Amino acid sequence: MRDPTRIDAILGKLKVVWEKSPDLRFLQLVHNLQHDHGLGSREQVTWRKKVSIGGEIVEKEFPGQVLYDGFNVEDEVLLTALEKEIKNHGR
Repeated sequence: MRDPTRIDAILGKLKVVWEKSPDLRFLQLVHNLQHDHGLGSREQVTWRKKVSIGGEIVEKEFPGQVLYDGFNVEDEVLLTALEKEIKNHGR
């Protein structure tokens, strides 16, 4: 069983980091942490979408979208990233 005290440790550090950027929505904060600290796997994808251009339906590509998957990030790795974020941005 995982140590339940990790919950308060993570939430406390997450609160400190989020208070530095209170205008961010929660998932923006999570995305930025994933990007800045390499949390989880990263995949670049191209989206295809049908759009109307001049009354004609065409398929358009939107390349370069980046998706992060943090499902397998261990709590200790997240704690380390939060500690680095706090150290790098003061407080």
